[in-house]
Amino acid sequence: MHPVIVTAPGEEAQVDYGDGPMVRHPSTRKYRNVQAGNQKVALVVDDVVSMQPYTPRFLRIYGILTLIIFSLLFVGFIVQTPLLAQHGGVLNWTIWNDVRFGNEHAHVPPMLLLIYVVWGVFLLRAANNPAAYSSFLSFTMWANLAHGLLMAAQALTDIDRYWSKFLTDVPFVLVLALGIYVWRPRAAEPAASARSAEGA
Repeated sequence: MHPVIVTAPGEEAQVDYGDGPMVRHPSTRKYRNVQAGNQKVALVVDDVVSMQPYTPRFLRIYGILTLIIFSLLFVGFIVQTPLLAQHGGVLNWTIWNDVRFGNEHAHVPPMLLLIYVVWGVFLLRAANNPAAYSSFLSFTMWANLAHGLLMAAQALTDIDRYWSKFLTDVPFVLVLALGIYVWRPRAAEPAASARSAEGA
């Protein structure tokens, strides 16, 4: 899946096929499907901050959301807030089990939450220059895909308790993985790279 149409601010218009200025790649599958009469075509829409360097706003939004959500959850675990308690906690649906393990502190969840806080920082850094963070974005894409699929399988084993995960955690990480797949910078073709090196 690749975005096929780019418009500058103020030039947004209806997406269609034909010979007009909005058609950028008439050889794409989307173009051929619509031309063949298929009315069900997937479109990817994003607000790009800059084209040089290529900076989709998607990464910045996810970085901010990740920082806010996981920072608050981290603090909640550290202070042992009753809002996250398994019994009676109004925000317990945001975590998987309880804020405590019996009479003991839950040590592992804060460790994982802090990793996500750092992840959010690097998503913000990657948003400014995705090409420079291509390895990080690839890792993030595959890690969140695996995480999301495993979460979905685990939630299904106790669907009466974890049904809300299909509205929160699971789509959050899978949409991130899909978004990175769609908007991550592609490696230049070897021939193009060789020509650029010769020109330099």
